[in-house]
Amino acid sequence: ISLGKLSATVLNNNGIVTEQDVDYQLDNAQKLGANTAYGTSGTSGKPLTEDFPTAIEAARDRGVEVGVIRMNRSTWSKFIKQQEVIDMCAPYLLKLAQKPTVPTLSMVNELLTSDPETYGNVRVEVIPSRIKIRKRDATTVTVNSFADNIIGFYPDGDLGNTLWVRPVEMDADDASIKTMRELMMFQRFATTDPMVEKTNGIANAMPVWKQAPNSILMDIKSTSWNAGA
Repeated sequence: ISLGKLSATVLNNNGIVTEQDVDYQLDNAQKLGANTAYGTSGTSGKPLTEDFPTAIEAARDRGVEVGVIRMNRSTWSKFIKQQEVIDMCAPYLLKLAQKPTVPTLSMVNELLTSDPETYGNVRVEVIPSRIKIRKRDATTVTVNSFADNIIGFYPDGDLGNTLWVRPVEMDADDASIKTMRELMMFQRFATTDPMVEKTNGIANAMPVWKQAPNSILMDIKSTSWNAGA
């Protein structure tokens, strides 16, 4: 949901690996750059006076109201260091006896709420983007599930769902113990010499981003969309 496409690789998927990315077909009008790029360095970005209103209006042009703005922690740390964000949140900073050096998430959301004509009914969410995946060989890797330097503007509610089918392994005639829990098949079996018990979790599933036509993505490190190129 941060780049508009899904890549299945040996690093993030234990099943099928795709030669080509799965493209959710966002059009060019849904992929924006920042008014003033700040993804690599600098504090002169205009996320509140230019970038947010531009993306919100782009969504409104599609008949959609933005309900939530998402970014990962790396992007958030750059966002709150922009001088414009610090200046516009200054009244909220002054209210605190122990003043933080940069605005907090609650301050930014309070600021957005105070101007519904510009921002509508929107809130910012900072998502933990690093997740751990256990690979087929039992090793664990950490992957980034939401790209750095991307801010996503989405409608409220569910972004999508997961389509799945019953794994063919469930009907295999073998000695393993198998059961289905929603979309997951759990399989328990043992090998001999030496005796080792193993448990597998198998799912034939695909994320469906039904709100893709109603979402806007912004690349803050460029004045035009250049992410994932």
